Amino acid sequence: MILTIETLLIHLMQDLLISSPLLFTITINGFLVAVLVYLCGVLGIAFNRRNILLTMLCIEMSYLGAIALILIGANNFDAVSGQIYALMLLILAAAESAVGLGVLITVYFYENTIDFNVFNGLRG
Repeated sequence: MILTIETLLIHLMQDLLISSPLLFTITINGFLVAVLVYLCGVLGIAFNRRNILLTMLCIEMSYLGAIALILIGANNFDAVSGQIYALMLLILAAAESAVGLGVLITVYFYENTIDFNVFNGLRG
């Protein structure tokens, strides 16, 4: 019998359903929620043309969706390294938010607005 990726995935799904159907439904629901959070963040970045604060919020939503997907995968494979990696990504996202908010406060202090159109000084 030749094992392809499709047959391997089918056998894996059947094993998950037989061993614990509740865990499988929680995993699928968690996966869908994480993907929806990630897509909301990406679409918010794509369609936001004006507000810097909203863009930063959408970036954080994208981070949260990606971290949730990593945690779901780590839980399915019983990998502690995935959980440690997700914790490191949370620390990175917090540091990025702190720097971004500092820049935002500085721009608001000098320009009295948080509009994207203010950033024309960096154009080459």
